[in-house]
Amino acid sequence: MSKLSELFRARLKSAFESRGARADFVRKTGIAQNTVYLWTTGERIPDLDQVELAAEALGTTPASILFTDRPASTVKDPTLRELITRIASMEEDELSALLDHVRIVSDVMSGQLPNKLSPAKKKTR
Repeated sequence: MSKLSELFRARLKSAFESRGARADFVRKTGIAQNTVYLWTTGERIPDLDQVELAAEALGTTPASILFTDRPASTVKDPTLRELITRIASMEEDELSALLDHVRIVSDVMSGQLPNKLSPAKKKTR
């Protein structure tokens, strides 16, 4: 299990334990109860749209679900430390724009969208 999926699983389980209302979460998000169960067991991870729905239902932001509580100052890699600091200070509209860009890159890398940045493949006859 990736660190990101483990963090999401732990945050979701913690929210359900402190606030209860898993059924209310399912109702608010429209996400199937079985899918939510699979998230809490780590058998499945949400896509970015589902993270946004989960954050809204839990009254928080996607960044607070996806990123560690560990202060950025404890991160050794300076580039990563700067990135965490910048993300943590983003306004909601900036974070939304960032997630949109991440979604596009993810779609391109997974082959769901053509990569318009790379040279077109030549057709073979």
